[in-house]
Amino acid sequence: MEEINVNKEPVHTSQDNTGNGSGNGPQTRITWGPTLVSNLDKLILSMWIDWQGSKNFLFILEEAKRKAQEDDIDSVPLDLAGFTWNCLRSGNKNFSFRIQSGDVTLLFNKRKPDTDSPNAALQVGSMSCWAPGYESERKDALRMLEMFGGAVIRECVSEVHLATDCIGLPIDSLPIKEEDHWVNRAHKFGTYHDRRKFEGVTIGKGDLMLRVYDKVRELKTKSTHKQPLFADVWGLASYDEKPVTRVEFQLRRDILRQFQADGKPTIDTFDDLKDHLATLWAYCTTTWCRLAESLVDRANNNQSKIETHPWWQLIQDAPWDGDHTATRGKRYLQKDEEKLWQQGIGVFLTIAALNGYGPDELETLIAFLQGKMEAKIKRLARDKEEFSRRLREKQNHSSGPFTVIGNGIPF
Repeated sequence: MEEINVNKEPVHTSQDNTGNGSGNGPQTRITWGPTLVSNLDKLILSMWIDWQGSKNFLFILEEAKRKAQEDDIDSVPLDLAGFTWNCLRSGNKNFSFRIQSGDVTLLFNKRKPDTDSPNAALQVGSMSCWAPGYESERKDALRMLEMFGGAVIRECVSEVHLATDCIGLPIDSLPIKEEDHWVNRAHKFGTYHDRRKFEGVTIGKGDLMLRVYDKVRELKTKSTHKQPLFADVWGLASYDEKPVTRVEFQLRRDILRQFQADGKPTIDTFDDLKDHLATLWAYCTTTWCRLAESLVDRANNNQSKIETHPWWQLIQDAPWDGDHTATRGKRYLQKDEEKLWQQGIGVFLTIAALNGYGPDELETLIAFLQGKMEAKIKRLARDKEEFSRRLREKQNHSSGPFTVIGNGIPF
């Protein structure tokens, strides 16, 4: 296993830029070029929890899981100390129980905390990493577990994604398509397109991987529900007001544990990660991978001497100084309401067509659909328990578990 020594300060380029590393928000600015915004875009923590003799929490999960299986449904809503989750009918290969709310997931098993394998895990998705913030989500999850007698006696970072968005920079203006413009330690290189439209590149695979891609296009085609969030993150009126190129590194446990000082791992816990974000970014953008200003002549082995592309120098100096969040106290839905309406209208028109309605019968068509929908919902609502379950389940899919009020403090 390669040891990555972190005793030395990370080397930065001499690019003349000015960052405002206040740590109060993601809007870190420079005085020229594209605006840079940096943050974690995904976080997975493995945990060892001592329930201190209390089995109530795992018993609650076991009962909820059993009910989902007996009723042959995907999940059941679950209130845990005032926080709302969906308990899924199945776990995964490592954990027996899985609860989700929005893009936050908690996993558990009955293993004792004194083994090498974790008995819990916390997964924080992209939206929650940016707002209310990955640190806030972790803090609230631990507080909830403490209410049930759970004490985290050990934790480690299993996976993290570090992302920097370049606001105002079109991806087509960069020479990233050419593999010979890259100096890197990876063996995998790929470009990807959608209907011949260039979207980005990937370098590496698995434990350490880089993606450079058109973030606006992704929000337009794949992640429409994230559009309001990133408009706020980028300080724009709309998500597509300016082009945005994202640089995102994926690092997993086997890579993180190679960062060592004095022969000991330096990035193990969540606090270690926060203390070494700049170190990770410096290693990824200088030692492991960089974009060259001109094509690399690999035959003459000039990789170490070739000049770094000016844009990549800016990326190398992207500020990483702590937990960045978008708009504190603002609630972002995990679903795209307009897209749901489009899907619903498609279903409604299909039902109308099956019943023989044509385009010249608009008023009677609308009245027919209104009547059908009202009757179906009222019939479902007769079973108050099932109606409540389904509505709460949808609500939990649409927002995170830790409700935030105006001052940014969870209920």
